[in-house]
This record gives sequence, C-alpha cells and structure tokens, in this order.
Amino acid sequence: MKPTDETPEWIKLIDSIINDKNIETSDKLSISGIAIERMKKLPKTNDDIIRFPNVFHKICSSLQISKKDAWELLFQLQKEGYIQIVPYQGIKITNQK
Repeated sequence: MKPTDETPEWIKLIDSIINDKNIETSDKLSISGIAIERMKKLPKTNDDIIRFPNVFHKICSSLQISKKDAWELLFQLQKEGYIQIVPYQGIKITNQK
C-alpha cells in the first residue's frame, strides 16, 4: 500500500518504519526498535546525553503511552543494552546493538 495525503498519520509512520533500510528487520516492528529510532533523532548534549524531558515527550507522544510505561520501556532498553540511563540527566544510546 502506498501512502497518500488521505492516509492516517499512524499508517504513514508504520509504512516509513517498515521501509527504512537502516533498521534491521527484527527491530522494525518492535516497540523497542521504534523507540530507539525516535530517540536517535533527538538533540543531544556535548556528552551525547538526550535529556529526559525530550525522551519522555517523544516516546509518550509517539507511542501513546504513559510516563510510567515509558520508564518501563527505558529500563528494558537499558537491560537489553540499547541505552544507558544517566541518573537525573537523561539517556545515552549505546553502540552495542
């Protein structure tokens, strides 16, 4: 299906993720993969930290989840090695995965 101007935004989003050549196939349809790709586009400090307010705004609005659910997702991503949580500051995306 080719998105048109009348296609809902969420379908355009999923279509763009599915067709993104920079995302591994196994990560394309996972919440973790979508969250990581969204966070990679956020502004970083000189220390490569993405500040928590930016992280929560992007994750909560993109995935339509609560801040509590976003925290759970961040802890899971840290456990899987995708990010590092920097207390009181934000996150760093690791190069491990």
